[in-house]
Amino acid sequence: MKKLSFILGLALALNASAQIGFTEASSSVFTNLDVASSHPVGITDMNNDGLDDVIRMGEGLMIFVDYQQNDGSFIEVEMGALGAEVGEWGGDDAWGLCIADVDGNGMCDIMAGGFYDTIKIGLIADDGMSMEVTHADGEDIFVQGINFFDLNYDGHADIFSCHDDGPSLVIFNDGNGGFVEDETAVNAVINTSLYGGGEDDAGNYGSCFTDVNNDGYCDLYIAKCRQGVTDNTDVRRINQLWLYDPENSNYYEAAAEAGIAVGAQSWSADFGDLDNDGDMDMYTGNHDTNNMLFENDGTGVFTDISVSSGVGIIVPFATIQTAMRDFDNNGFLDILVTGGGSHYLAMNNGDGTYTVEDDLFDYQINSFGLGDVNNDGYIDILAVTGGYGGWSSENDAILMNNGGDNNYLMVDLNGTESTPDGIGARVKIEGPFGMMIRDVKSGESYGIHNSMISHFGLGQNDTIDKLTVTWPSGIVDVIDDVAVNQTVTVTEGTNVGIQEVDAGVKVSVYPNPMVNELTIQSPVSDATIELIDAQGRIVFSQVTTSNKTRIDTSDLRSGHYTWTVRADNDMIASGKVIK
Repeated sequence: MKKLSFILGLALALNASAQIGFTEASSSVFTNLDVASSHPVGITDMNNDGLDDVIRMGEGLMIFVDYQQNDGSFIEVEMGALGAEVGEWGGDDAWGLCIADVDGNGMCDIMAGGFYDTIKIGLIADDGMSMEVTHADGEDIFVQGINFFDLNYDGHADIFSCHDDGPSLVIFNDGNGGFVEDETAVNAVINTSLYGGGEDDAGNYGSCFTDVNNDGYCDLYIAKCRQGVTDNTDVRRINQLWLYDPENSNYYEAAAEAGIAVGAQSWSADFGDLDNDGDMDMYTGNHDTNNMLFENDGTGVFTDISVSSGVGIIVPFATIQTAMRDFDNNGFLDILVTGGGSHYLAMNNGDGTYTVEDDLFDYQINSFGLGDVNNDGYIDILAVTGGYGGWSSENDAILMNNGGDNNYLMVDLNGTESTPDGIGARVKIEGPFGMMIRDVKSGESYGIHNSMISHFGLGQNDTIDKLTVTWPSGIVDVIDDVAVNQTVTVTEGTNVGIQEVDAGVKVSVYPNPMVNELTIQSPVSDATIELIDAQGRIVFSQVTTSNKTRIDTSDLRSGHYTWTVRADNDMIASGKVIK
């Protein structure tokens, strides 16, 4: 992979030789051991206490939440059906599930959908002990992969849902936990029916939001598979990459230009920085050909390295789920692939090679949720056999990571201007190991949800020089000298970071998006501060003698603005903000 000699050095420093193993430990977590979920399940911090909890969906309908306690025990709550009664799924189970705090009460809520049965949201009560079921506005679709993401950057988590039989669905959050479909607004943001609509835009399976081209905005990748279609040039099976355009506040399709317009029968894909060079690489799981690994060049253009890496093999099962996590804490993301009752785990050696493990646990795993279930800093697995491609109705299991002596850091986000869970934020750490990045996702792969607590393995490194969180709002929080082997909670705006500009002057501008006020903080006190709208009109100008300037923006229209800082008639800093 890129920068091979540099990566080799990092691999040695990070102790890439860590061993990996798992132990079945279901009885230590579950009160009810007799639950067999369909493939949509999840692990994440449901009650905002910094500990991952387990979410199961018995028979693809009944919600069980197991809350992790500080003493290592669990409290299990049977929330009931995410629907009126068993069988409401149109004769089938749920096909997609994801999780986020959509109503701002500090508790994560659960969304699920299936075969033309409406998308349902289980709003979790303030005490976490009950669930009120509501239905999202919008047409009934055959739900596949599903996500919460703030598509219009208003600080609220919206719904994106893949549709097997036609264009995917976008439903906006009204700010109070309700979801309303607005076709005009949807098409202005992301028009997924650009390829003819109807059947021509069918076959949407797995979806993932991440910043592909490092422009500070998350993009959307859709893995497509229209079963029965054998022509790999058919648009119904060509994966799509929707890049976000901040100038026009919408998305446009660019998979071919990026080199990842895969025409295989793809069910899922995941993104992560496999070589720790500061950009997101991609792995996609296919049914009709080898799975594929792509390397990002840093600008969002990808190269197929399936053969050279050794992981793009034809697996002996139909791939359902794919995810990247650092399972051995050696500092490099590994790749877990499951489906059809089988699995393989490609362990990243840190030098561009992988050691493939395919016999790690005696369980017919078809799908999973990932997170730290025993708070030891190692990623565990919620394993299920149900759902499409499952080979048995074996009950759900917790496969506990045996761990080791490598260090780690976990980062839990608390959004204020952005969504409460920090969905779409980028978390970066820097130290003697170089740097590592994670993007916070709600909903991954093919209809599952993995922990939104960002996890970093550190090998034997015990020093983190800097932790940086770049929020969707534009706010940047920076914490120096972070201790290892802990979970750090970062609340948006409490450690306001510094924005580097071309002239080398450090200026802090927040919040972004702005609402009623914008603050510009500069080391230059005798300067002219200006705010300019998209038409080039100066809407604010002030000569300041203070390092901090507060601008009343309550009367400004929504849109994009440019701020500037001038001293002695010279431009020393500039940037963009959104209202």
